[in-house]
Amino acid sequence: MCVLATGLAHERRIRMFRHLLLNGPCTPNALAFELRITRTTFSAHLHTLQAGGWIKKSDELLTATVPNHPLAKALAKLIQQGVTR
Repeated sequence: MCVLATGLAHERRIRMFRHLLLNGPCTPNALAFELRITRTTFSAHLHTLQAGGWIKKSDELLTATVPNHPLAKALAKLIQQGVTR
């Protein structure tokens, strides 16, 4: 549960997840560029999101995923609706 919550405990990680959720898969470089996040910072946040199950990487594309937990589903819905910053 702690890893799940940590994944979305930072505004940049929320922005990364929201972008993928609303716009679909993209490359790590494209996402970092779009959100104006330095590569080092982006890598650290990406690692945290992957550890929490919020983002999956395959074939060089990042995809938003929602962990199978009631709280995760509720958070994803709020993020998709733009309720959070």
